[in-house]
Amino acid sequence: MHSKLQITHTEVIHAKLPREMDGLKIAQISDLHFRRYRQPIEEELVQALNACSADLLVFTGDAVNHPRYWPRVLEWWNTVEGPAARYAVPGNWDRVRGGSREVFMRYMEAMGFQTLWNASGRFERGGGRLQVVGVDDVSRGEPDLVRAFDGVRPDSFTLMLSHNPDILYDWAHPRFDLLLCGHTHGGQIRLPGLGPLFTHTRMGKSFVAGLIEWPGERFVYVSRGIGTGRLKLRVRCPPELPVITLRRAREAPGGSP
Repeated sequence: MHSKLQITHTEVIHAKLPREMDGLKIAQISDLHFRRYRQPIEEELVQALNACSADLLVFTGDAVNHPRYWPRVLEWWNTVEGPAARYAVPGNWDRVRGGSREVFMRYMEAMGFQTLWNASGRFERGGGRLQVVGVDDVSRGEPDLVRAFDGVRPDSFTLMLSHNPDILYDWAHPRFDLLLCGHTHGGQIRLPGLGPLFTHTRMGKSFVAGLIEWPGERFVYVSRGIGTGRLKLRVRCPPELPVITLRRAREAPGGSP
């Protein structure tokens, strides 16, 4: 069943955000799950990406359902315009059926992404800095938060990328301000009165999709993603391109937020 792509606009307001980053737009691509044949959603996504005017592009895993389809992803990507600043982390499907770290990195870097495999990067604009931390997949990889956060300053705004929200189940206190995830597909099948039949996360139904507040003035966004896994069906759960705008919290009189 084909579902029309939804572009979800969300604002995240945070006092730690540098003034130079106020208004920064992040587009999140997740769970492409490319197969052998072209799908209508792929063209919709190209048009949406080219029109959203993002400043930063992130990919949160599951590019293909088999490594043999990577060349098709690369061919598709050649039609995508967008920002030069791009970061990516792997998903569980990127590691199955012969998929490997080396293949993932080679193709993502060919598409202009910096792969953050338990590592951090830095995005700068107008003298302001945004820390970007990426971790390996929880279920198929070897996530190492100690290594990923090495050298990351706790007083600077930190964007964290993880394919699976279960990173919060296993490590309750990573030093992020905004965590972007995918993996759940929003449940894929949602029924009236019941909600998602499958959550694909140990964090429960509240973490199946959307923006969630996390203790310590932190935020989590779980994308419904683009494609599907083994079950090629979405019901009342359309694919999604999240566009997240960062806003600096306004200062109250006296200079405090």
